[in-house]
Amino acid sequence: MKYLLLTIVVFFSACASPKMDAIQSVYNSRDTIISLFRSKSIMRSRGENNILFCTHKDGKTNKYYFEVNENHYEFISDSITYSPDILDLKDVDSIKDRQQLISHTKWLLDMMDKLSIRDIQGDLSDVGIDLKIYMKQGAGIILYVPDSQKIGLEYWKNYIGSMKKIDAHWYYSTTMN
Repeated sequence: MKYLLLTIVVFFSACASPKMDAIQSVYNSRDTIISLFRSKSIMRSRGENNILFCTHKDGKTNKYYFEVNENHYEFISDSITYSPDILDLKDVDSIKDRQQLISHTKWLLDMMDKLSIRDIQGDLSDVGIDLKIYMKQGAGIILYVPDSQKIGLEYWKNYIGSMKKIDAHWYYSTTMN
């Protein structure tokens, strides 16, 4: 009986460990993540062959759509609401700016892959959440909240309250909610 109980405990500990390792890796890289991804969102389609990259500024969003085929990124379209972009892009119709945008997007995605991040949402700063990070393989969600006192909406207060606290600004959940 003790052997069975020990086996169950070891099994569940082993299952939880990769999730926590991924979350810890993101937390350990928090300064880099904040500097690279604040005011940006990158969302991948389920097959990861479509990428939506957004930049956010003063409640406005610029959207850039890419199609990925065997690691070749093709710029498909954009929706621009402010200029210049926070990336200092002025005209994605120019080959130079388009190549810069593709290179920057690929570089950010590579950084995300190294940290087992699937998607990043950076458009929630108006509700007090600067980054919402979705981990790969369902490992969970991580939030960066610069000042929890600025969370005004009850929904977000409850959402953050349901998560585990890493420190005064970082929260996580190992369930995808």
